[in-house]
Amino acid sequence: MSIKQLPKRRLGSQGLEVPVLGLGCMGMTSAYLLESYNYEQEEENSLNTIATAVEFGLNFLDTAWVYQSFGKGDGKNHINEELVGKAI
Repeated sequence: MSIKQLPKRRLGSQGLEVPVLGLGCMGMTSAYLLESYNYEQEEENSLNTIATAVEFGLNFLDTAWVYQSFGKGDGKNHINEELVGKAI
């Protein structure tokens, strides 16, 4: 079975259907708020991961406002939704 053929499930009450498999993107920017996480070094890996997932037909990407770095690590605030937007 390819990813494009994955079964779907209803999400919420508005009739939205999503694949049973999704890509959680939290660790791509928040990195669990580790001081030593190198965002610039890991951004390319994150973009490649998302691109590969989309290439295989995975279109359920978990992102949220709270998945940001809040200035940890390099002092900049890396926002997960912006990273996902850049990738897609």
